[in-house]
Amino acid sequence: MITTALTAAAANLARQAHAGEVDRTAKPAIEHYFAVAERMETEEETCAALLNSALGTGRITLAELRNAGFSEPMCEALEVLERKQDEEFFAFIERVAQNPLASKVKRADLVQRVEDMESYVSLTGMDRRRRTSCLKAIDILDGVDSLAFDGLFESQHHQGRLKAPVPAAPQPPLH
Repeated sequence: MITTALTAAAANLARQAHAGEVDRTAKPAIEHYFAVAERMETEEETCAALLNSALGTGRITLAELRNAGFSEPMCEALEVLERKQDEEFFAFIERVAQNPLASKVKRADLVQRVEDMESYVSLTGMDRRRRTSCLKAIDILDGVDSLAFDGLFESQHHQGRLKAPVPAAPQPPLH
């Protein structure tokens, strides 16, 4: 992870935002955000990765981020990364795809979530649906033909254990 005064500030804010939160395996939730930050290449990307869901906790505001010296493009990306109430997941992903910084951070977040699920002792039906949704969202962010991955078979996906390329499905006739 890139370590600068700004990324240290982002890490402290992220710890504050996610204090007391744990994931399904009882690990501190903040570990996920640090793992996502490890995938980033620039200071701005690292800060955005650390803070990518901090606004949703209600413990951090955009005004506080701006006052702390975070760039306007990063603050805009963090705003885009907040899923609106009643917003359908894939509509949210399509919106995120329009912002390059938000898209890169969300993609890394989704890849990390898929990898985190590998540590589960077993996957529930909800876990399998969430994993499939994450893989489909990665496809959308990558600009992969959405018909090539129908969302039913993880083995088709390049983030899963893809064994052979999956040909794009033909477009259905319009009637």
